[in-house]
Amino acid sequence: MSFNFFNTSFYYFLSSFINRGVIFLLLPFYTRILTKVDYGIFELLLVFGSFANIIICLEISQSIYRFYNETNKKKLYSSTAFWFSIFAYLTFILIALVFTKEISSIIFRSENYIMIFRLGIFYISLNGIFILLCNQLRLQGFSKIYLKTAVVTSITTIIASYIFIYIYKLRLEGVLLALISGLLLGAFYSFLNLRNITYNLSFSFKILLKMLKFSFFLLPTSILVITSSFLDRYLINYYLSLNEVGIYSVSIRISSLLLFFTIGIQLAYTPFFFKIYKKKNSKAKLGNLIIFIFSIYLLGYLFLLLFLPEIFNIFIGNSFKESEHIVKYSALSLVFSQIYIFFPGIMIVNKNYIYFFIYFIVFIINLILNICLIPLIGVEGAAVSSLIANSFGAVLNIVCSQLYFKILIKWSKFLVLISLILFFSYFYHFIKIVVFNDFFLRILFYLIAIYIVYIFKLLPTIKKNKNKFSLNY
Repeated sequence: MSFNFFNTSFYYFLSSFINRGVIFLLLPFYTRILTKVDYGIFELLLVFGSFANIIICLEISQSIYRFYNETNKKKLYSSTAFWFSIFAYLTFILIALVFTKEISSIIFRSENYIMIFRLGIFYISLNGIFILLCNQLRLQGFSKIYLKTAVVTSITTIIASYIFIYIYKLRLEGVLLALISGLLLGAFYSFLNLRNITYNLSFSFKILLKMLKFSFFLLPTSILVITSSFLDRYLINYYLSLNEVGIYSVSIRISSLLLFFTIGIQLAYTPFFFKIYKKKNSKAKLGNLIIFIFSIYLLGYLFLLLFLPEIFNIFIGNSFKESEHIVKYSALSLVFSQIYIFFPGIMIVNKNYIYFFIYFIVFIINLILNICLIPLIGVEGAAVSSLIANSFGAVLNIVCSQLYFKILIKWSKFLVLISLILFFSYFYHFIKIVVFNDFFLRILFYLIAIYIVYIFKLLPTIKKNKNKFSLNY
């Protein structure tokens, strides 16, 4: 594994730390300003935004990842995707503004949030362009510019939050205006750095059709994934209320802290994979890297469980205390939902329709379980449903991917990792009432877990040879 991979991963880690750090820095502010209903509306809007970002541009950013390193017409490919995306989002804004009342009524099951939805339209569109630009920075290895973009976006969001929420006393509208301000300046800064190197005024319908042909089967898959994500919030709102949607949403926000542990490597993995997958010994190197990543996931998940009371006291407060007991499910579900990233064998052979069948199964499982469990055990039922469905999806993704590109992974260690994650979760659940009120005992338990990981030799040693790092077991 090259030195550049770890160097790039470090910059991505810092970028994510800044972006997510701002989110969690503002989270105590938001949870004290917004009501549970406000937070539920905000979460539904974010899920709709994820859904829209996929449909509007037909997943063309996935095509850029697939073809960029295999073509001599890099500027033409990138520019075609960029101008197509600009046109698509302008069309979306126009249609959404015309049908604001109808669409907002479907999402929120109410006509009282039209202004919030209109602000959300601009947030969603800017976010889509911002993501495209950031993906391009990652693809070209501009990790330092990626970091600077994160700094610009975060600082702008913090300042705008103070102005709109604290000074002008706006609530959810202020949150959206602050996010829009950050995205606008961040997108502008990243575009300035890419405009001469990556983009020009060129556009090719032939290349556009080639990219869209590749992403065609990814689109219904992505729709299924986002629909599945939207499903739990929608059904919670249907069977319970927006109040419970807010509670569930906060548990997911806290669960995303888990990504702090691996986000740098995760962001660097896909561009790195497509650069080296044809090289000799790449399958063994990728296998070692996957074990390393999931070792960190294990320790991150346990850290989150052990120190959840402190995390809630710092970031959330008492308003959303009901969210705490859901995190153990939603965080583990997050781990399983990330597995597909590290096994892209299906994408290599362009059999993207397989993803559709995998996530159709996941969607059906999630739908049935949500319908059964939410009326029975409330919000916790949605988290359990998501965990079970994502577990099935992870297994199916690994099996199908390995058929087309067999990563040489040490499955005994991988299974030990998953078993330890489940064991620690089960163990914590049954003794936390007796022992885990003591902060120092929890620290001791965490150190024991690290030692167990070390005994099983799940964490590799990182050796430097000249300008290269390698993972060795």
